[in-house]
Amino acid sequence: MRNLFPLLVCLLILCAGTQVQAKKWTNKKPNSLKATKVKKKPRIDGVLNDEVWQSNANFYDGNFIQTRPDNGKPSSQKTQIQVTYDDFAIYIAAKLYDSEPDKILKEFGQRDSQGKNADYFSVSLDTYNKQQNAFSFMVSAAGVQTDMFITANNEDVNWNAVWSSAVNITDEGWTVEMEIPYSAIRFPRDANQSWGINFMRRVQRTQEETYWNHVDASLNGFVNQFGVLTGLQNIKPPVRLFLLPYASFSRRHDGVNNNVANSYGGGMDLKYGISESFTLDMSLIPDFSQVQSDNVVLNLGPFEVFFQENRPFFTEGTELFNKGGLFYSRRVGQSSYDLKEDLRENEEVDKWPGETQLINATKISGRTKGGLGVGVFNAVTQASYATVKNTETGETRQVLVDPLTNYSTFVLDQNLPNNSNISFINTNVSRAGGFTHANVTGTDFRFHNKKNTYRLRGFAAVSQRFTRDSESKNYIPDVGYKYNVSFSKVRGNFRFWMNRNVESDNYNPNDMGFLRAPNEVSHNAEVGYMTFKPKGIFNRISSWTGVWHNMLYKPFTFTNMGLWMNTNVTFKNFWYFGFNVNGNPSETFDYFSPRVEGRYFKRPQAREINTWWGSDSRKKLRVTGYFGTWVRPDWDQQDTWFGFRPRYRVNNKLSFTHDLNYTHRLNERNWASNVSDDADNTHIIYGRRNVRNITNTFTLDYAFNRLTNFQLRVRHYWSNVVYDKLYLLQEDGSLSGNETALQALDVHEENVSRPVTHNQDFNAFNIDFVFNWQIAPGSFLTLIYKNAVSNFLDGRDVPNFGFERNFRQNVISAPQVHTFSAKIIYFLDYLYVKKWFK
Repeated sequence: MRNLFPLLVCLLILCAGTQVQAKKWTNKKPNSLKATKVKKKPRIDGVLNDEVWQSNANFYDGNFIQTRPDNGKPSSQKTQIQVTYDDFAIYIAAKLYDSEPDKILKEFGQRDSQGKNADYFSVSLDTYNKQQNAFSFMVSAAGVQTDMFITANNEDVNWNAVWSSAVNITDEGWTVEMEIPYSAIRFPRDANQSWGINFMRRVQRTQEETYWNHVDASLNGFVNQFGVLTGLQNIKPPVRLFLLPYASFSRRHDGVNNNVANSYGGGMDLKYGISESFTLDMSLIPDFSQVQSDNVVLNLGPFEVFFQENRPFFTEGTELFNKGGLFYSRRVGQSSYDLKEDLRENEEVDKWPGETQLINATKISGRTKGGLGVGVFNAVTQASYATVKNTETGETRQVLVDPLTNYSTFVLDQNLPNNSNISFINTNVSRAGGFTHANVTGTDFRFHNKKNTYRLRGFAAVSQRFTRDSESKNYIPDVGYKYNVSFSKVRGNFRFWMNRNVESDNYNPNDMGFLRAPNEVSHNAEVGYMTFKPKGIFNRISSWTGVWHNMLYKPFTFTNMGLWMNTNVTFKNFWYFGFNVNGNPSETFDYFSPRVEGRYFKRPQAREINTWWGSDSRKKLRVTGYFGTWVRPDWDQQDTWFGFRPRYRVNNKLSFTHDLNYTHRLNERNWASNVSDDADNTHIIYGRRNVRNITNTFTLDYAFNRLTNFQLRVRHYWSNVVYDKLYLLQEDGSLSGNETALQALDVHEENVSRPVTHNQDFNAFNIDFVFNWQIAPGSFLTLIYKNAVSNFLDGRDVPNFGFERNFRQNVISAPQVHTFSAKIIYFLDYLYVKKWFK
């Protein structure tokens, strides 16, 4: 019955889908705007008094169409736009009429901070007119720029270009001027060109998001709903050569090891347009000393914690490589070797190298006029060594933990009609000195029907890891595979999604990708209903329900199943509310937490309910929050969590945010330790524990103007784990509290039978102060101060403290690491430099 369950659910959804009449599909002709070629470019000052604007007869003057809140309704405000160009750049002028110009919102923020309380205007350019990818340039009424590269799947706000813009508030509304150099974008070398184009306007006080060419919220996709820009003649892709030299200084005071170190650095990033379609990005002697601190947590589970990438070179322009979890850039420079097996008697690790030094990194990416995207990534890291110390003699030795390593990725991505695509990806990690090599090859596809109503999506990959045999010196391959296929309805009010995912037990992409755990066969199905026009007190409603059914790949056996339902609503006053309920109607079987192959932990039924809400983002004080509870009645186990996030905007320059997150897991039963006896048998110890996690994050943002700002971010994370009873995991997955059997293990590991031995307490505290000054287009001076505390206690050392005493004793009084760094990076464009010498 368990094997038939996913199939029955899928059939029910398909039957339900045939009873719902789909909205009639119409192929409306897109809007068209003609660009005018000019001999003299306009002055980019936000004032539309230039001759090119006054004499231009090709312009649009009317009302955009809403996507939100009332999909399909004309905007409440009129907009006028026009486009001109010359041999160097394309120019945009927009006159954004407003019936109440004194109410135009214009909060300042950092570059790319598109979520501020401000009105916005943007232009997006699909230069190859393939209806899948676009360059987008946005400016707020405060003059703050945002740029991004848009794909069929996401918006890459880490993509950056150098372009000019200016805004001006008038008695009739506000005006925008943009200059987008051809060197900032890519386009074909054709005499006559038509680009996909769309303009967006956001009136923040009414939450209106409107487009020149209507972007229908009930349709799937964004770029495929663009209009057309015509009139582009005899423009040529320029030489794209950008140099970004930098100089840096940092001073680090390590209170843990009681030392002070100064470092000086210099290097350069290079961007070169190999052709009109492809760009080479190279980082020579990279410097990542100024990246934001990670949100470190205490990991009690069997799976790796995922951290966001914060290094600029690895965040910008990598959207082409993000296929199926095969490219996780944090792997580059990450130490991956476990030293325990190489430790001799009486030895311990005295110094660990942490991240390995990156020698260089290179990206080549682009897309041909035929829609073929090509991406090549390569990075080399140098060898790193750990210092091992003999505790009796005091002697030290160096042990190689990470050899010279090369990381590479190759991607092909072909755009297809109907907002579809198919891609190929290969990742390879090669390590010197007989260490493990890895290779993963995969394919990804997304197919839509002509009306863009249904989508078939799939992914498949084969992983190969080559480990050197110590005797034969030959490399032994370990091969695994994965495939995922889904079918969904992605248009209209009624929607559904069905998915099958299979991962073999030895599938492992983690040398360069990220996967928490393989060995899975899962099925998911869900059905939902969404509204896109206001009705009654609601602006939007979205309600979904679904089921899941999971099995182990090897041995092929049931693990868990469940069902869920959630609803999200946005009210006309722009508050929102949502809730979710889910549960496991049967026992679940956990094959991962025991950390021993073939063993499993059996859990009884559980259920959960949680809710979330938020107030109007336009107000000075905005509050968002959530609350949830999860229970397992048979064990008297209950998890409770809540969050609270007030944000207060003092004025258009200064705002404060406090983010509080609290979790309390009461009477949780989970893994504590594994102990091996003299016969090499593994005994798995579980425990009943109470876990408290508290995270407080305070953020202060201040902008002096649109080019200069600073942010202060203070984060404190505290996790406290206290055990009150221990058990031995039995072969049938149950737990036994036999104290005699537990005490017998003390001869193999001291006090392992005592609950207090397994207690843990962890504090992580970080201060990040970042000052940014854009000294010239694409050029920045950055000053950063960091303070870091990491304090871990276990066993009897774990105190029974309240929050205030814990913070005072385990954070303020703990050794701290202070870092100050300064970095200046300057943008040099070959075309501008060339003009200097004329």
